[in-house]
Amino acid sequence: MFYPYQNKFSLQRTSAALYTLAMVLLTLISFSTAATEKSPVYIGLDAEFGHQTSTSAEAIKRGMEVAIEEINQAGGVLGGRPLALEIRDNR
Repeated sequence: MFYPYQNKFSLQRTSAALYTLAMVLLTLISFSTAATEKSPVYIGLDAEFGHQTSTSAEAIKRGMEVAIEEINQAGGVLGGRPLALEIRDNR
């Protein structure tokens, strides 16, 4: 037996499901784009900070901090992303 309304309801459910899926995907994309735009670009410094007579590591660190501060005040890099310094002692 043929049910004329069976396809109509199935089409409505499919349309509603596709609309909901599209809205969820658009929401996720907008959140991921907003989160990545402002995330910092990390620059690493691996130097010998633990040795008392070693002053070059501290001088390099200070120079990098000044440069990063100037770059961030000018608008950052890669479309407005700020730079951030990650420091590790290699001793």
